[in-house]
Amino acid sequence: MIQELNDGELADRAITATSSLNAIHTALEVTGRHATVVIFGLPGDTDVMQVPILDTILMDKTIRFSWLAPDTWEEAVQLISSGDVNMDKSSATSSRSNHSLKE
Repeated sequence: MIQELNDGELADRAITATSSLNAIHTALEVTGRHATVVIFGLPGDTDVMQVPILDTILMDKTIRFSWLAPDTWEEAVQLISSGDVNMDKSSATSSRSNHSLKE
């Protein structure tokens, strides 16, 4: 499905704002070569993430973990809505070269 929406390409990035293991697995499936997957949800004590290691290595994917940033979502949505963050797949840069989200 993602390839139909993205000119035949897999996604460059995926952000899972949930601790759902199914969502994490899907994020790994829909991302392509050199993609970054950000896992933002806080899992349960017994949750175990399974990663297709060989595929992930061969596709040169990056998996990032983040949590406890409740004040960044509003600003992130505003930056994307205003065009300050370029969401075009051909560019991973911000239109403001020195802009970063509040910490």
